[in-house]
Amino acid sequence: MLSIKLPDNTVLSFDAPVSGADIAAKIGAGLAKAALAIKVNGKLQDLATPISSDADIDIITAKSPEGLTIIRHTCSHVMAQAVQELYPETQVTIGPAIENGFYYDFARPTPFTLTDLEAIEKRMAEIVDRDEQIVRIEKKREDAIEFFKNKGEKYKVELIEDLPAGETISFYRQGDFIDLCRGPHLPSTGKVGKAFKLMKVAGAYWRGDSNREQLQRIYGTAWADKKALDAYLTRLEEAEKRDHRKLGREMDLFHFEEVAPGDIFWHPHGWTLFQTLISYLRKRQDDVGYVEINTPQIMDRVLWETSGHWDWYRENRRPRLLRQADELPRRHSGFQAGIEVLSRFAAVHRRIRTRSPLRSIGCFARVVPRSRFHAGRRAYFLHARTAGRRMSESRPSDAGHL
Repeated sequence: MLSIKLPDNTVLSFDAPVSGADIAAKIGAGLAKAALAIKVNGKLQDLATPISSDADIDIITAKSPEGLTIIRHTCSHVMAQAVQELYPETQVTIGPAIENGFYYDFARPTPFTLTDLEAIEKRMAEIVDRDEQIVRIEKKREDAIEFFKNKGEKYKVELIEDLPAGETISFYRQGDFIDLCRGPHLPSTGKVGKAFKLMKVAGAYWRGDSNREQLQRIYGTAWADKKALDAYLTRLEEAEKRDHRKLGREMDLFHFEEVAPGDIFWHPHGWTLFQTLISYLRKRQDDVGYVEINTPQIMDRVLWETSGHWDWYRENRRPRLLRQADELPRRHSGFQAGIEVLSRFAAVHRRIRTRSPLRSIGCFARVVPRSRFHAGRRAYFLHARTAGRRMSESRPSDAGHL
């Protein structure tokens, strides 16, 4: 007898191994229809995964963050399938779910256009209407490498070759499309729904290395229903109206020059506004319990090598030079005595590879609790608010997409 414990401590009994779909159906028809995946003893798995021993389970629906992430990741596979159906010469690389959506990187000699995005989105809707079953397939590492070599997918081959020998590799198939992935995924393409939209195309280096091939990254967004999608698109429209780069020009607060990419040329009203904000924060020092300090603008790179930032940001070619106070407590005891929190106003420094507009503005205060200031701990005085994509969106780990 198999005992399955639900989140409300209800225990269901089964005579033989069952799947998440079987459990959802026994609970109720409504849940069976809404079920997207299953969590078995805290681990997310496909709804079709067999359960052969007693377990604590939770049925995942689109109402949960995990369910929404699975929708987005499966949507990225639907997009890749649509791309290869429309443009068979295209190689696929990686396509994760990210905050508010997903992306997929493609190797294709011809650039994608806005017209292409419209065609891809239309084909994605057709794939959803097909409601193709999504099936997990496992292969030995050597067989997986041979499979993708025969398909001419060199990027997938490289990903698999980086995995340990003897590793079992999982694939997901929907219709004629097969992709390398750890999963879990939705039971079928129909479960994705049509609350998705392709947003833009951007360049992306293979595995974040500017010495490697440049790929084309298509970004999309996906939601549980059209109401949520419309709300998100409305938020984007409202945020664009309030874009500091747009308002700065319209209100004659500042401008940018190519001779200093990433730096601000403040106009009189803008500089007055900026100094007013700083004055306000300084007047609030006693209220919030911090004192202001100052640290050097530029330091030797050994500081970032010690912290581990140097290699990581070097690989991404977009370092943000963080100020660090690792040595302050040991060398200057005055910083420890009677101080609850420390703060400073810090200029943002960033290496700009192209003549792109400013991505960070000015100086921001970072409040750091005193408890963090002791030997062996690092505290940062720079807090950059970026108008561009979050770093997590621009470079996720490859391992998360296998």
